[in-house]
Amino acid sequence: MKLLIIISALLLSKLASGQDCEYSVNEIDEFTGQKKLKTELELIYMNLGFGRGQEAFKIWVMASRIDSSEYLKFMFSNKEGFKHTMGIVIMIKLENGEIVKLVLRDDPAEHYSDYWYYRIAIYSKKEEDWEKLKASPIAKIRIYSRENFKDYELKELSSLKLGNAIKCLEKVAN
Repeated sequence: MKLLIIISALLLSKLASGQDCEYSVNEIDEFTGQKKLKTELELIYMNLGFGRGQEAFKIWVMASRIDSSEYLKFMFSNKEGFKHTMGIVIMIKLENGEIVKLVLRDDPAEHYSDYWYYRIAIYSKKEEDWEKLKASPIAKIRIYSRENFKDYELKELSSLKLGNAIKCLEKVAN
């Protein structure tokens, strides 16, 4: 019984701290010399589509640094037509009320889709936006398409994952 309590406490502390960093890439390219660091994808939003007229939809995010350029990569489950109407802006409303605007990264290799997923890389033009994203959990994400936008509210645990991913980039020196 004591062992179960200890294991439960350790798991809860790990979830609460969110500071255990896992990287999908942490390397220096042998040809270009570029330093590449990418966190693992984290699921931050999920709608299983059980409501009338609703489709299942998920959003994942990862933080990435190539040399000194930091950006976020979002992955969306492929809603019908989503990849064809995707805009170039994602806005994030933080729980402290601040808004962070992210724009499409100018690298076609970072944007692609397949049958199941659509992936885009975005970044902020302002250095202080990274500090804002680390300082406050996310309340809501707004994704703009060419015609309109859609808001996605995040649950508490999911809202911490983006800030933690960005903090993980700092743990590995440039």
